[in-house]
Amino acid sequence: MKYWIAKLALFSITILILQSANAQEIENLPNSPYGSAGDCTGKNLIINCFISEPDKEWLPEEKEAILAKQQIGIEWLKKQASYWGVSDLSFQTHNIGLKKDINVDKIEHVSNPARLKIHWATFTLHAAGYNNVYKLYDTLKKQYQVDNVVVMVFARKEGRSYAQRAFEAGVAYNKEWLLEGSVVYKSYWDSGKELCGGTIIHEMLHLYGAWDMYSSDLRSEEIQSKITYIFKNSVMIHDRNDDFKQFKVDQLTAWRIGWTKTYWPWYEMFRKDGEVKYWNTIPGTKQED
Repeated sequence: MKYWIAKLALFSITILILQSANAQEIENLPNSPYGSAGDCTGKNLIINCFISEPDKEWLPEEKEAILAKQQIGIEWLKKQASYWGVSDLSFQTHNIGLKKDINVDKIEHVSNPARLKIHWATFTLHAAGYNNVYKLYDTLKKQYQVDNVVVMVFARKEGRSYAQRAFEAGVAYNKEWLLEGSVVYKSYWDSGKELCGGTIIHEMLHLYGAWDMYSSDLRSEEIQSKITYIFKNSVMIHDRNDDFKQFKVDQLTAWRIGWTKTYWPWYEMFRKDGEVKYWNTIPGTKQED
């Protein structure tokens, strides 16, 4: 056990040295955002939507608690941005369904987001009575004078939260899909526990380009153990907490959301799981053939 701890500590130190001095660093690698949420910089608008099924409406105090958690997360995010040298980050909110829920017959839930058959931002806003979602996006962007717009759908149901980012082929199919949104469920599908503020920010950061860092079936157990140890404080690996002092925006996430232009080849291990060659750029991670 002591040997393993010492090995992980050495690996952690090696990461820090690599990040500050390795010749493989590449500046200004293209990382262009696409969709209504660009880089997580400048002025941002969050469209909060509260959706429920018949006879299962949100209680006013539940909505207030959600918005309070979100605000705590936003203040934390602004402090993290400042740490990375980003001083112009600000957020405004536009709430839909705050006084009266957006009511639908059924809120869809799947354990695997790949099987999802609904585009949450457009579905929810259509259910709220907005027939032209792109026009709404354009109008609110001008009204609030913001650079980026995201939708956060708060569903009063147990489920697995996830984000739906815009991609070129999808927007070509439906212009309204340019508006990027996440659905965040009131409680967790695998535990039934109440939603934590960390999950709200985790799912919102996905809309700005952040990648998940938690377990993947394509990574070995050893590699995942190292990821979990090195990035244990990242909001993109462990988000089920209301105490934001437990979280940080890690270097990879800072690059993905536009807070730094510094790129390292090891980032690719999260883009292309299972491609061993990317692990070879970090000493101590080379897998056996």
